[in-house]
Order: sequence, then C-alpha cells, then structure tokens
Amino acid sequence: MVTPEYPPEHRGGLARTAARVARHVAGLGLEVHVAHLVVRDGPPPRLDHDRATRWEDGLVVHRLEVGAEPRDPAARQSWDCEHTLTLRMMFESLARLHQEHGFALLHAFFLFPVGYVAVLLAGRAGIPSLVTMVGDDFNRFVFSPAKLAPLTHALRHADQVVALSQEMARSAEALTNPRARIRIIHNSVEPVATAWRPRPPDGSGLRVGCAGYFKYSKGLPYLLAAVAELAREREVELQLLGGFKRGQRAQLEHWVRELGLGQRLDLIDPCDHSQVLDWLRGLDAFVLPSMSEGCPNILMEAMACGLPCVATRVGACPELIEPGVSGLLAPAGDSRALAEALAWIADQPEAAAGLGRGAREAMRRFTPAAERAAWLELYQELLES
Repeated sequence: MVTPEYPPEHRGGLARTAARVARHVAGLGLEVHVAHLVVRDGPPPRLDHDRATRWEDGLVVHRLEVGAEPRDPAARQSWDCEHTLTLRMMFESLARLHQEHGFALLHAFFLFPVGYVAVLLAGRAGIPSLVTMVGDDFNRFVFSPAKLAPLTHALRHADQVVALSQEMARSAEALTNPRARIRIIHNSVEPVATAWRPRPPDGSGLRVGCAGYFKYSKGLPYLLAAVAELAREREVELQLLGGFKRGQRAQLEHWVRELGLGQRLDLIDPCDHSQVLDWLRGLDAFVLPSMSEGCPNILMEAMACGLPCVATRVGACPELIEPGVSGLLAPAGDSRALAEALAWIADQPEAAAGLGRGAREAMRRFTPAAERAAWLELYQELLES
C-alpha cells in the first residue's frame, strides 16, 4: 500500500483511511507492507539510505524519503517540470522495495502523485494495481493542467479504482473511461457507547463546532459568514479544532477581523483522536461546510455520537445524511443556507435532538465489519484474477 500520509505522522482522514484499510486487509492473512512516501527539501536522499522500517500491529511500515525538485526554475533542465525529481525518486524507491519483497498487488491512496507512480510500476512489473480516490486528490488536481495527464493515467490503467462517494465516481467517469468500473467503498465508524446529550440552557447560546485540516476545500469562509449572520440576533460560539494548511491561518485572521468574530471564535489545537469524541459531546451542533469531500470521517463520528449535524451536498455527505431525518444539508458555498440550518437547530432543540438520534441510527450501517468485508472481497477478486 502506497500513501503520502500515514499515522502517527499524520492524523487526517487520508492517513486514517489508509491505516484502517491496511488493518482490514491484514485480516486476510496477507503480509501487508505500507510505503509512506515523504517528500523533503534539500539534497536528495540516497536510494540505499532513504528508508526507515517498523513493525506496527502486524503491518510492515516503510517511511521512504524522496527529494523535491529545486524551487529555482533556473536550476532545472529545460525538459524538467516541478515534479520530475520527486516522481522519479518515488518510482525508484518503490521499485527497489518491490525487488526486495515481490509484491502481488500495489494499492495506492491518492491519485497524484502516488497513484500515478504505483500504477506505472505495477504495469511494468506485471502485477495488478488498485487506486483509491480519497477526495481532494481529484477535486483539486483536475483543475491543474500539469497534473491532468498522470491523473488520467492512474484512472485509465489501474485494474480497479475505488471511490469513497458516488459523486467522486461520477466525476472520474466524466473525465475518463476507466478500464474497470469504479467501485464505491465508504469509510466506517466505530459505534460510540456514550451518546451526545443536549447541554442544559446556561445562557451561553449556540455552540457550533467544525474540525479538520483547514484549507480551501473545507469551506471555512462560508461557516464564518454564517456564524457572523447568526451573531446579529443571538449568542453563538464557533469552535474550530484542527490545523491549517500553509497560508490559511492568515486568511482566517483576515476573515475574523472583517466579520468581527474575535469574541465568537475559539481555536483548538489538534489533539489525540481519543479526545475528539469528548469535544464533540460538548457542542450543540457540528457543521462541515466543505466545497469538496470524500467520505468525511469526522462527520461520521459526529453523527455516531448523536450530535445534530449540518453538511454541504458534496462527496459522500448526501449518502450519509437523509435531510430532516439524520441531519441537514446545505448547498456548498452558501453561507445563508448554513446560517438558516443552524438557526433552525437553535430554535427547535427537540427536533434537533431527533436529528441526532437519526444520525446515530444511520451510522449503524457504516460499521467497520461492513467496510472490511467490502475491501476483502475486492482484494480476493484482484489476487485471484
């Protein structure tokens, strides 16, 4: 399995999905190796000295460091692009790993760059390949002409493509005609023993939460504008749990100043995942205002807690939420719609609690056992073909 993110170095949805699927597949009795590819600036590492290997829960995890193309265009040759060195070293590192271990299948998480490199190596080695579209890999890179060719190569030449939502599968099929039909396998969520309960009225108003690695695709400006609109008429507090992509923290500070949200906003540093459920139980509502998504783990966890949730109609969110039954959906990029949904939750506490109960019930379909069965069926098909 090849991934650009993996625990414990990363906590995000991609890392958690890769780790979870690796454990599922190890349950088949297969020897599972995880190649965690890390790009670093500076002098390129030697291929015979780029690897740190550890055993982790029955998995062999290799941390492979590869070089980055020089940032100065003058240092590149005329036929190089900004990714030439990185892609080449990824391919060579994976090829060395394959020579040593003789893999029967290559499975990449994220289409570019690791999906492209893994599918290219699998084709040369004559072994099957599988790529998983996670979310932002397609939704962002499809608008980058420099990345479109490797993106479509991975989709067209993989033996199997997995998407985490129907929307993602339709988008990929609209771009290219994959050799194999795209299969949808949703993420899963562990049952939550202690359910969310409404907070006793204390005069503090509505406490809204959002969590993630905040970047453009997370739609944070629309949530901030929605909270600012609510704040004109009622007490409201917004809690943001997570980290920020480079440059996004400065943008957040600009929006907060522009909207006058300084006293309404509480920024919470990333914490251990075991603490996230406790944080969710302290909210009145969870909002995921994303512009694009895969199958968001944090939304599934909030729903499994029984917390009233609002999400945008992107990625797998419409497959997780039945509007008016297990949550509320709003159009992406619509702060007014988000504000109206949150106002409804504040004004209809009993009905909102009913949405939470419906959310908790809905998540019973997305169990780790169901996800594991889907992945094992796919792996058996590929390995026996």
